[in-house]
Amino acid sequence: QRCGDRCIDVFIYSVCHRRCLRDTSWGQDRLPVVPQGSPVKFSRRKSAGESRRSINAARSAASKQVHFRPKDAHFQYGNYNRYYGYRNGGGQEDPRLKAMKAEWFRGRDVLDIGCNVGHLTLSLARDFEPRKVIGLDIDGGLIRAARRNVRHYLTAALAGEMRFPVSMAICHGPIAAAVLPGRQAESVTFPNNVFFVEGNYIVENKAQLEAQQEEFDMILCLSLTKWVHLNWGDEGVRLLFKRMYRQLRPGGRMLLEAQPFHSYTKKKKLTETTYKNFHAISLRPEKFNEYLLSPEVGFATCELVDTPSHASKGFQRPLYLFTKAGSLDESRAQARNNSSRNDSTNCVQSGAAKESGR
Repeated sequence: QRCGDRCIDVFIYSVCHRRCLRDTSWGQDRLPVVPQGSPVKFSRRKSAGESRRSINAARSAASKQVHFRPKDAHFQYGNYNRYYGYRNGGGQEDPRLKAMKAEWFRGRDVLDIGCNVGHLTLSLARDFEPRKVIGLDIDGGLIRAARRNVRHYLTAALAGEMRFPVSMAICHGPIAAAVLPGRQAESVTFPNNVFFVEGNYIVENKAQLEAQQEEFDMILCLSLTKWVHLNWGDEGVRLLFKRMYRQLRPGGRMLLEAQPFHSYTKKKKLTETTYKNFHAISLRPEKFNEYLLSPEVGFATCELVDTPSHASKGFQRPLYLFTKAGSLDESRAQARNNSSRNDSTNCVQSGAAKESGR
């Protein structure tokens, strides 16, 4: 019996010892997890008001870090003095002219807003026989250059008619000066039918807008809307469209070439104003047609004229023709009766807000 008890004790000891070893090994493989310090700092959830304040603060800090381009600020209105040089390289004809019909201009009063140095304006005056074309731009330097172009056209015309020697223009400059608005010559043939005026087009307030009279049969708004948008925001674009509508006679037309919104990005940092306006824009170019046809502006019809081809895709933009309701012939007859009382310089009566061309 003693021997049997001893064997049982040895067996129990052996089993218990193996269990102990197994339990110890299991514990070594599964060490207890000790909480460690985390680099992430947790905080309570922010309220909606606090979140908005944080976002606004971040935006404010980001805007303070924006680096503007003061050397390019002079061109914040798109008033580049070599615009036609890089748009129509090699002295080629502006492809937009091929999309325009002579009947829109022949015998009509025309306004070209943002005319730059006047190459397109002069081509219209020469080729389409309008009664009067006024080129308007904010930049006095560009207007002076445009007027010099008129002087040279006049010199060529007079030299052909009066047979002045070539040396006259070389030694003494252009023979004739451009005809000024309000002093129009009896003949309305080119180049006596084209004038260039320095001035602003965006009015300061709605009172000035409501005082606008009907003066033109055709208005050109080419490659202009981006610069109005960046300098005066959505409200500036609305004032631009409304004034053009009011300035047209019944049946009048407006030709629009708007830059796409993605082209704004490269110019948004010209000044602090352009940067702020860029981030506040809601009336994007793709909404222009709908807005112009809305009761807020009032155009009756819109027609896609063409998308002139261009070597640079950046200049390949659609041309839209908007028409004001009414009869253009009847309005022109009435305008002829009142022409003696109208001064062509009325088109530049506006506020101090600035605006320019392409």
